[in-house]
Amino acid sequence: MAAHRNKTAVTIFCALLSFVSCGSPEPSDDLGTRRAEQSSEDDKSQSNDATTRRRKVSTMSKSAKAKATGDDETSGPFDLTRAVTASRSPAGPAPQPVPQPAPQPISPPAATPPTNADPAISDCHKGDEFTCKVEFAIVRLTNEKRSGMSPLRHDKNLAFVSRDWSREQSQVGAISHSGFPGARNALHQQEFGAGTQINAENVAMFSGGGGSPEDVAKRFVDMWYNSAGHRANMLGPYQRLGAGVYRGPRGFYGTQIFGR
Repeated sequence: MAAHRNKTAVTIFCALLSFVSCGSPEPSDDLGTRRAEQSSEDDKSQSNDATTRRRKVSTMSKSAKAKATGDDETSGPFDLTRAVTASRSPAGPAPQPVPQPAPQPISPPAATPPTNADPAISDCHKGDEFTCKVEFAIVRLTNEKRSGMSPLRHDKNLAFVSRDWSREQSQVGAISHSGFPGARNALHQQEFGAGTQINAENVAMFSGGGGSPEDVAKRFVDMWYNSAGHRANMLGPYQRLGAGVYRGPRGFYGTQIFGR
């Protein structure tokens, strides 16, 4: 019994001693395994940390590149045109539209009489309506012959002097330039209180009826224009024209006096 007790005590003592000093093989192996696993997990953690850091650096690099180039997923593709335009635009508030004036209604131009219109009858000195119309038409038709040249201005004072000379020719029954220019200027002085410059004169006559004032005027103008000397006066460097017509028993007598 005692020996058995001693043996049992020794066995218990050794078991205790073995447990305290070195432990059982299995626990020792488990500790080593845990340490190896811990080491492996540490290595994996370090490796994961390194990978995470590299990913962060890569992500930061991509983010920085996106900001630098404008190719950010949140901002859309980079537009060089907009960037250049924006870089050239001055800082400050957006330009405001310039107010435009309201369109004004366009009024039609005032009617103006044609430049070749005949003067009013009131612009005829001491002449009847038919005679005045013939005289106006002679001036107008003469200016038509002067196409491209400065037109001659109707001079009612010279027209009165021309008409008086046509009357005198009708009374004597012949055409002439008698008394030119002194007699014409004297009549002008007598009628209007002042002399005038008289430079050239045309005379003509035709018998028979003349028709309308336009017909009579055209017949006189054609007769003068078909004669070289008379045409030279009609196209001369003058500014004023007085045409005078007288209808007598032998027909129509007409006179043109040109002045500057």
